[in-house]
Amino acid sequence: MTEMAEKPWYEDPFIQEMMGLMGARSMRSIMAGFKSNLIYSGENGIANAARYLEKSLYDDEKRILIVADSFTKKFSSKIEKGFSKYNFEFRIWDGAKPEVPYPTIEEGVKICEEFKPAVIMAIGGGSVMDTAKVVNIKYERPELNLLQIDLVSGAIGLHRKIKHLVAIPTTIGTGSEATTAAIVNDTRREPHKKIGVTCDDILPTIVILHPDFVKNLPPFLITGTGLDTFAHAIGAYVSNWNNPYTSAIAIVSIKETLHFLPRLVKYGSKDLEAWEHMQWAALMAGLSFSNAMPGIEHALGHSFGAITNTHHGLSVGLFTPQSVAWQAKVTERWKDLCPLFDLDITDMPRQKALETLVQKIQQFIRDVNGATSVSEIQQPVIKKEDYIKAIPLMSEFALNDIAHLASYRPLKYDIYKKMFEAAWDSKKLVY
Repeated sequence: MTEMAEKPWYEDPFIQEMMGLMGARSMRSIMAGFKSNLIYSGENGIANAARYLEKSLYDDEKRILIVADSFTKKFSSKIEKGFSKYNFEFRIWDGAKPEVPYPTIEEGVKICEEFKPAVIMAIGGGSVMDTAKVVNIKYERPELNLLQIDLVSGAIGLHRKIKHLVAIPTTIGTGSEATTAAIVNDTRREPHKKIGVTCDDILPTIVILHPDFVKNLPPFLITGTGLDTFAHAIGAYVSNWNNPYTSAIAIVSIKETLHFLPRLVKYGSKDLEAWEHMQWAALMAGLSFSNAMPGIEHALGHSFGAITNTHHGLSVGLFTPQSVAWQAKVTERWKDLCPLFDLDITDMPRQKALETLVQKIQQFIRDVNGATSVSEIQQPVIKKEDYIKAIPLMSEFALNDIAHLASYRPLKYDIYKKMFEAAWDSKKLVY
């Protein structure tokens, strides 16, 4: 497995130039589609999923590999109990690591070669689910170069060994349970860089939503993963890659997040209704951005998070207002967001209305304990001189991020540089 020393397909300058055309309405009408999964939620979710898998597998295929990390492996007993009457054989691998360093993929593949599971069940946040997705690819198709699986190709021919990929999210933000994408940390490049892998086959076939898996999230992760949902939904809505289906669920996800995330920040584990609603909001945001593409808040956030070690959700949340501001030059879709923030722009000049919406978005982020400027971030505290010094590298990373391809309004290195410079205090964004 040596391909990570190379560059991924989306860093090719020619592809970067051409991808903007794919967002044109004429192209979208040809390419439009929607990819989703079976979703089981609530108290009966585990039992319903167990019943479905029992009926879809032969007796000699009833082997489930649970992929977890050192924290989420504790949830495996709840799954095994829910499946107990169907005689499944389980093996638990808790080797998933934050940010998916590539060596963990090799370890997971070896486990699969020994156990030969027909089902991979990921219990965790984005890193756990992304680990399971990429292990699935390399177990079934070890000859494939991860860096050359492009999003236009679609399926790569999985589901021969692993019949089902099951995702059980333990956060309220990643959306990975509903996407055809995974992020791997290329630990062979210096500095390390996050690499996007996209193909239809790694969309989980089954999702299980249950508040017991999320209700004890600590406050920092409530904010971080909740803002991840917020960024996914807004980025997908203002993207030109949208379609009516993605737009509808993105709007609902934004509404749910605006209403229920502040409740979770305030009440935490006591508010089970809010947990259930935010699980659905995260899922819908994931479905939306997976089918419509995320915004440049992800190109900026991926790069910023990789260099500063800031939580992914806080990072993409930080750049969500900038994403809206930038895309507004070539779309009016931002106007649909105004009523969600109780903003009447009827008599406002266009630029004033846009700036007011951006301020409303920033205020919501602050209200749920997120950051709207780099200088506000407390985990970790970032020194200004270190940040300024890192801007050229972050700009280069953003330009070569897979989410960069989704911007219908062209971006260059110098513009990313200005955006990172503006983000230090966020007093004046780049419009």
